Amino acid sequence: RSTITKKTEDTYVGDVCSTDEAGIVLEELTDYHAKILGRREDWPCASELAATAQPSIGAGEEETWSTNSCFYTLDDAGPRGQVIFAFRFPLTFRDSANPLRTVYFTKFAEWMGKARELSGMLQADFHRRLFETFGEGLFGGVTNSFETTILGRAGHSDVIEGRIWMEHCNETEYTATCEWRRLPFTGGPVERIGMTRMQTSSVQILGHGLARPAPWPDDFYEFLVGMKPKRDVAAPLTSLSESLATVETGDPLWSASGRELKPLANREIFSTSLEDSNLVGNLYFGNYSVWQGRLRDKFLYGLDRNCFDASQVGGQLECLFFGTRHLREAMPFDEVEVSMYLSALYKGAADLWFEYHRVDADGGREKLAVGEHRVALVSAEGRATGTIEWPEPARSGFERLIAASAFAEKTRESA
Repeated sequence: RSTITKKTEDTYVGDVCSTDEAGIVLEELTDYHAKILGRREDWPCASELAATAQPSIGAGEEETWSTNSCFYTLDDAGPRGQVIFAFRFPLTFRDSANPLRTVYFTKFAEWMGKARELSGMLQADFHRRLFETFGEGLFGGVTNSFETTILGRAGHSDVIEGRIWMEHCNETEYTATCEWRRLPFTGGPVERIGMTRMQTSSVQILGHGLARPAPWPDDFYEFLVGMKPKRDVAAPLTSLSESLATVETGDPLWSASGRELKPLANREIFSTSLEDSNLVGNLYFGNYSVWQGRLRDKFLYGLDRNCFDASQVGGQLECLFFGTRHLREAMPFDEVEVSMYLSALYKGAADLWFEYHRVDADGGREKLAVGEHRVALVSAEGRATGTIEWPEPARSGFERLIAASAFAEKTRESA
């Protein structure tokens, strides 16, 4: 609020202060001078600006980036009448790591973490308490499962909008879904580029690496209940373009079935540190997706480096789906062994399976999580969207891996 104490011909003098919702003064400026630099008859007055309605953005309408709409809420706009928390951010060079300068798949996990933690901004006072509650080290929210279906591409000239809503909650866990939209920076049609689903549960922290299931803190559970669905039947999502939704894998060539072991394609041990942690103190769930990417890329680069050269193959590797299911928590300075297996091969795609173990200096191993990943070689923009068959070196490499695994299995059976 402001108070004018003096006015000359072109200068106002007064006091200006900002307050919170309870009216408590947060900041105050006294003897503030504001000088009029120009006047135009067609400029709206303050009351006219305040009364101006913000336009709603419908499906297919053009949208542009604006700093005054970084986050907002949509009441009763979820598929089952839930409140939606939406936030926007522009992409930068670091996000666009793919050969075609599009978003690398691990960014969806990073964004989902932000969506989950920023949704407290639905209530300004609660957002602060949320971080205070979980920062005390007594309670925490841990990720049970995470999965993302990637439906489109986005790149350095785009703005991303995340829309998160609650699917289910009770006293100890909740499940949330986030829709990811691409808003071209210079304006253009909105596109849906992904859907993420995450389940999070409440724990009481007993000590370093020790926790047990516990009810949510009362005010946090009250917040969750306010975001619950209001009806049982879900309405369809807004119809938007999904450029990768129809990508096929190509004909199946092989899959692990029955007692057949999945061939081990790659394995690596990662040393962790505080950089891999977060407010709660455990290893952040997004690390598991990063490790998927490192093992996948290293393996495929070893088969055929041309898979990473868009000019050679006419497209790029695309993750169409990835996810993890967590069994227990890891902590900073743990050594985490990640193993990647081939579970299915198609003409233009592959399904991968991941296992994560904590390994000790004495050789002990404890399973932390499992993961899934579908990767495809997809045509570049400007061509009919679809998979490209694996180049001969890559396909031959897959076949050698499968044959070696089958031989090893027969050897074990005959021993």
